Amino acid sequence: MQFDQDYYPGRRKRGKDYREDMLELPFFYPGQICYGKVISIHLHQGAFVDIGGTHDGWVPIKGNDWYWIRHHIKPGMNVYVEILAKRDPYRFRFPLEMRLVYPNIDHLIFNRFDFPPIFHRKEDTNEEQLWREGGRLPIPRKKPSTDMETEPLVSDHPFVETLWEWHNAEQMILDHEDENPDKFKDVTYESTVDTSSFDEENRIQYTEGRVKETVLKKKVVNVNIKELDMKAARAEREVPFVPSLAGFFVSPLCHSFTDAEI
Repeated sequence: MQFDQDYYPGRRKRGKDYREDMLELPFFYPGQICYGKVISIHLHQGAFVDIGGTHDGWVPIKGNDWYWIRHHIKPGMNVYVEILAKRDPYRFRFPLEMRLVYPNIDHLIFNRFDFPPIFHRKEDTNEEQLWREGGRLPIPRKKPSTDMETEPLVSDHPFVETLWEWHNAEQMILDHEDENPDKFKDVTYESTVDTSSFDEENRIQYTEGRVKETVLKKKVVNVNIKELDMKAARAEREVPFVPSLAGFFVSPLCHSFTDAEI
């Protein structure tokens, strides 16, 4: 094929369009005045100037500004340009941004580009990172409808529900031991349970239960006694409750408070 079908102005030249004497992007810098030739113009992008590098320079012009500029800028004419910016060629569509020095058309440009065009890829999942790399302004986030400071602390970790089930099972076992002190005088509840009959696959059962005249859905959870820390649960019940008061010194001899003392 005579022409590169994948080539567009601003892309790195390759194949027959590439020459050994072409300059790479590190040889150009903002503020540099270059002599080149206009190779193409685009209604919605601008003019592209060949300055002897691997990438063509981009002069941003768009829309109705071409009505007068088209009489001054035409493909094939020689021009002087000033490099305004040099950007990442893997993120920005046109790495070299320029302005025309001769002929000077700055007074004829009214429709300015807000931001230089960039490439959008499937890997760009983080929008804030894309805005930062593309030089875009961050979009302010909307204020949530609910006040997070007044909402209760709810964890979305998947293991929280399991921990709560273990805690309830430990408290139910301790309540059962307190209600039957004679039965568990010399033994503990976990020593009387046969752990070999525990069925892991059917540990959760959904049934219905009646509360007065209302039938409600009931969830029955069978917990393996080996997963419970009964020693720590019994130690928590033995610790006396002492309310913490900011600015008060609690003596080690004091183990409880009355309403009058508080």
